[in-house]
Amino acid sequence: MQELWLFQALTESYIPLIQCFNELVLNNTFFNITFSVSPTLIYMLNDDYYKDKYSNYISTLIHILEKKSSEASERGRKEALLYLLSKTKDIHSYYSGINGDILKELQKLHLTGRINLITCAATHAVLPMFRSMDDLVHDQIETAQAAFENCFGFVPEGFWLPEMGYYSGLDKILEQYNINYTFLETHSAYLGHKKPSYGSYYPSVTDNGLIIFPRDLSLSNEVWSADSGYPGDYNYREFHFDFTYSLTNGELTEFGIEQLPFGLKIYRITGKNTPKDYYQSKIAEKITGTHAQDFFNKITERSSAVRSLINKTPVFTLPFDTELFGHWWYEGPQFLKKIIIKISSSDIMELVHPARFINDNLDLITPAESSWGNGGFFKQWTSPECSWIYTELAKLNIRLKNLKYPGTDAHIQAFKEILLASSSDWTFFMANNTSADYGEERLKDHIASAEKIISDIENSNSDPDFIQKRKKLYPVFDNILLHIYNKAEKIFT
Repeated sequence: MQELWLFQALTESYIPLIQCFNELVLNNTFFNITFSVSPTLIYMLNDDYYKDKYSNYISTLIHILEKKSSEASERGRKEALLYLLSKTKDIHSYYSGINGDILKELQKLHLTGRINLITCAATHAVLPMFRSMDDLVHDQIETAQAAFENCFGFVPEGFWLPEMGYYSGLDKILEQYNINYTFLETHSAYLGHKKPSYGSYYPSVTDNGLIIFPRDLSLSNEVWSADSGYPGDYNYREFHFDFTYSLTNGELTEFGIEQLPFGLKIYRITGKNTPKDYYQSKIAEKITGTHAQDFFNKITERSSAVRSLINKTPVFTLPFDTELFGHWWYEGPQFLKKIIIKISSSDIMELVHPARFINDNLDLITPAESSWGNGGFFKQWTSPECSWIYTELAKLNIRLKNLKYPGTDAHIQAFKEILLASSSDWTFFMANNTSADYGEERLKDHIASAEKIISDIENSNSDPDFIQKRKKLYPVFDNILLHIYNKAEKIFT
């Protein structure tokens, strides 16, 4: 199930977005979009295990679609299946043509100046939750930058804060790593001690030199919200209703899959609490053009209204999860391509690189502590279900850093287990009761493994088989962590 998340994101988001961007490059369309690539995603996309598994996944998907489309007698079902078959074959052909090297394709786009690649914390930890563990915050940032540099050959000057989580003093830490800019929630600009003259309509800078780009909530919701925004149009493809659930047990056995949301999406949203109609790609494609024009008009109108208030051309920051475009909102990549074309041909609007404002005369700001998500102040990660976690991790981190040691496999693996346990995903799952059992299982597994390894070291015991088993299960960051941990040993011991 967990691997399906990656495979569907590749099929529906990453590859279609890269294809759209490449098409724009071929048409000499200039644009700039900042694109964050997490360190864990870098490792998964570079791993032959996942490359092979993805090839098997998409081949199976094609096999199912070929069989079910050939059997379909109902016109709507057949057309929807054939459309998805054609798109999936195209994705498979593209993936094979680049030898599965998604990261190389992103790097090529970065070199064209259209995509601005940045990264985020090593295991997507909500950094404010670890403010009492200063060294762990440093570890998350330094590990991320090293993983990114190993892959792309440079250290990015921007940084995506997981869940837009910010706390007082974090800008000083980021500045130590030559990070020049980041992105925060709207209220972070308004609720701070020093407030910017232009509100959330223009970037500001902290006393420590970190440029802050606040999210524009109004425009973001047009693209983000399934209730009030474009993704909820009834003609767009339904995300939740998977055709896999209509397969018989015999068919599941034949295809070698379980009854999981495998990615067979052939229905349109249709409406609430109504039987689902089959997806009609031509209608959906037409509507993306209508929505792109509407969004262009809304940006223009909002810009005019804001300019009259602040007497300055506004800068709107619109951050989204990459998976919104394609995975959650199937038509998202096409919408994005069309709005890029409209903006690139406009003389009143442009997509810009955040670094453009590094030497600008920006207002000084003291950002308020904040996050995105429900409530805007870390609610998902501080719920009663999750509060015990940070105490446990703090204890383990102190015990580990107090050990006198060489950089052995055991120390590095304990270090890694703590980083992996720090991921925001587990606490998010638990607090929102979505895959809560899986989130709790992963979290407790990493904590228990770190506890065992640290206890073994403290008691001068050794269990190399256990260490190798854990390394094989989570083969990330080893060389990077060895360097970081040995350097940290000189500081903390």
